Amino acid sequence: MKSYDEKSIIQYLKNLTNSLMFDIRKLLNEQSKLSEEVQMGADGEPTTYIDKYAEEFLIKGITKKFKCKVMSEEIGIKSFGNDGVLFVIDPIDGTTNAKNRLPFFSSSIAVLNDNKLVAGLVRDLYNGDCFYAIKNQGSYYNSKKISIEPFNDLKGSIFLISRPLSENDMKTYKRIALSCVSHRILGCPSLEICYVASGKAHAAVQIHQKPNATMMDIAAAKLILEEAGGILLNQDMKMVDLVEDPAYRINFVACQNTSEAKKKIFELFRDG
Repeated sequence: MKSYDEKSIIQYLKNLTNSLMFDIRKLLNEQSKLSEEVQMGADGEPTTYIDKYAEEFLIKGITKKFKCKVMSEEIGIKSFGNDGVLFVIDPIDGTTNAKNRLPFFSSSIAVLNDNKLVAGLVRDLYNGDCFYAIKNQGSYYNSKKISIEPFNDLKGSIFLISRPLSENDMKTYKRIALSCVSHRILGCPSLEICYVASGKAHAAVQIHQKPNATMMDIAAAKLILEEAGGILLNQDMKMVDLVEDPAYRINFVACQNTSEAKKKIFELFRDG
């Protein structure tokens, strides 16, 4: 990056997403508009009014400041003057929560330079919480450095999981629910991964027979998790790689990056 560095990008994104949060709060009073479907997104899902509003707000703000390429759920991939720098945006992660005014949804923005993930920010658009990280400089929650909660055993752990979408998914759901001390279905992958990074939960799991999470959901949170001492894995216990494709879908497990934690968690996904 020639004229700016990761630290200045994060500061700009903190200010930009804070401004978006106040706009979204105003939109929450217009319930009929929130759910209105305005187009089909590049991720293959319908785009609602609130998704489109947030995307236009963020892209306008980012491209006014930086020459870059943008990948987003609604517009797909578009160049704004520099294809070496890529902003991966999920304008509203947790759209169902947002349009129903359930207080758990976010904006997620990751920055890649020459295909390397260098910065990421996730802003809770309801309460203003901000998670961010810069490669090799740690992860932060509202400006306080964070680290992942040590994982000791399943019986004392809290899991954040997604709702089952098939009978096969239900088997995995039941094994997790019966093995951990508590589990929650919150409906916003980026924040769920950040909650693991900040020690609010021990693992976030989205394992489906048909993968459902997008690159935009997880890109920024992936770096925040890794810089806090965690790891983002797929169902085969391999690291999740970022793919420049807004329609690409994945499964993921966010947990502490230790062999003990990974072994105990992945035993839950084995049949039998």
